Amino acid sequence: TVGLEDYTGMIGLEYTYSNRYPTAAKHLQDNMAILFTTNGSNIVEPPIIEINQEIFHFVVQPGESDSQILEISNLGQANLIYNISKNYQESIEIVNSRDYGGPDNYGYQWIDSNEPDGPEYNWIDISDMGTEVYFNHNDEGTDLMPIGFTFNYYGIDYNQFRINPNGWIGFGDDNTEWINSAVPSSDAPRPAILPFWDDLNPLEGGNVLYYSTSDSLIVWFDNVIHYVGDYNGTYDFEVIIYPDGEILFQYRTVTGDIDTATIGIQNESGNDGLQMVYNDDYVENQLAIRIRKVVDWLAIDPVNGMIPAGETDNITLSIGTDELEIGEYLCDLMLYSNDPNSSLIEIPVNLIVMSINPEIDVSVSEIDYGTQYIGESSLDSLTITNLGEDPLTVFEIYSDNEDYTVDITEFELVTGQTQQVYVTFSPTSEGEITGDLFILSNDPDESTFIVNLTGTGEVLINIDEPEIAFTTSIKQNYPNPFHLKNSRNGITTINFSIANESTVRIDIYNILGQKTKTIIDQNLIPGNYQAVWDGTDIYNKTVSSGIYFYRFSTDDYIETKKMLIIR
Repeated sequence: TVGLEDYTGMIGLEYTYSNRYPTAAKHLQDNMAILFTTNGSNIVEPPIIEINQEIFHFVVQPGESDSQILEISNLGQANLIYNISKNYQESIEIVNSRDYGGPDNYGYQWIDSNEPDGPEYNWIDISDMGTEVYFNHNDEGTDLMPIGFTFNYYGIDYNQFRINPNGWIGFGDDNTEWINSAVPSSDAPRPAILPFWDDLNPLEGGNVLYYSTSDSLIVWFDNVIHYVGDYNGTYDFEVIIYPDGEILFQYRTVTGDIDTATIGIQNESGNDGLQMVYNDDYVENQLAIRIRKVVDWLAIDPVNGMIPAGETDNITLSIGTDELEIGEYLCDLMLYSNDPNSSLIEIPVNLIVMSINPEIDVSVSEIDYGTQYIGESSLDSLTITNLGEDPLTVFEIYSDNEDYTVDITEFELVTGQTQQVYVTFSPTSEGEITGDLFILSNDPDESTFIVNLTGTGEVLINIDEPEIAFTTSIKQNYPNPFHLKNSRNGITTINFSIANESTVRIDIYNILGQKTKTIIDQNLIPGNYQAVWDGTDIYNKTVSSGIYFYRFSTDDYIETKKMLIIR
């Protein structure tokens, strides 16, 4: 606790408590001073934050690095205090939560099946093919046995494992400690995976089995009892490890004392680990816990600071791809400040890691057209991008249902190039109409990509006063790519709709995330709308060829899409 308190204990000023800070307070660090004063001061206007970019994009090859600068400026009078945190897609930021936590120093994080993005409980029964394990003592584990594949755990490759009757598996020496402790700890089993470390006794009740293939290792504690004494219970659970490093705990039934165990993981030295629970009431029937590593590919320097009036701080955003697979990644920067009108700014950072071969990327895997009257048509689109270094050839695009047609069936894309494909739904019958769109290419890993198509045909019935319910959404611009010299009237059209009265903005950004132009900024009532862009910037100069992004925002909705400009 850092702060002041008077003699009554009723009045005080708190700077931090238990590592929790006010929104814009600077975290404690070396060579830092905090001044508490009763001196009067002049009243000044509050700080006003401004940033140079609202979105950042990186496109790099595997193993490469890159950096860009985020500029934070203070346009107000008072000092601007800021703090930046990272929120990786699917990552966990809150350490002390019941249902998720991490990451630890290595990067492991966990989430359970009670969370919306958590794993699905799906028990794997190995009773018919598993090998039963027999123990010489209720605290002594097995000898080391082959895993069946190489398992990388805290940066070290392991090919053997052992099972301890006290509810854990390990990759090194055995540990006979039956009194569980918090982790990480050098006294606890290490390196070890602890789905339910407690004083268990399978010699007196229950069985332990394992089953290993090249795809996974499953260890099942089948209704193992607690050592009879002050605590009692029966526990049916399994731990599964995979070659990609993922770990899964599953609990089928747990009865009796369930608040006397340690659930977690820790490394070989016992100085880094992840703990779900220690001697507390947490585990429950049909619960799944997934553990996997988060790759921290974005570095921020500095992460906090104070900016006097009229000055600017340059924040270096550095990315590294050494541990990343080919694909697209997203991290949201959460910029907190003491600007009363903009205390939180969310800044997306998009990273595309490209391969050295042609690699197809299709923007959607399914399209739902909803209901369309027979005799009329509905248009939607998808984007195909070449994420590889070599040219991508799309040999053919076709649908197995004649009610779905495409405007283009073959083309070639160089590195980073995109092609918009428009798919038209023209129902010829009533009811649900499904089909598959097949995209054939020279991608060696995904030569056939299938997009699921769904729509419903309906007979048109005339009514006097139809009620229309709008949804907030934005369509892909058309045409795309946008040829400035050849497009009809020299414009590209963006269709959008809003469900509620709202302030609507559409901003255009270049590949560097710099704002090029705002084409819509006004209050609109619910309905369908069109916006057009003629390919010019705020100075009415024609923009250069390349990839651009348009950001659609309302009071409660934000979506970003990209387009290609060709002069």
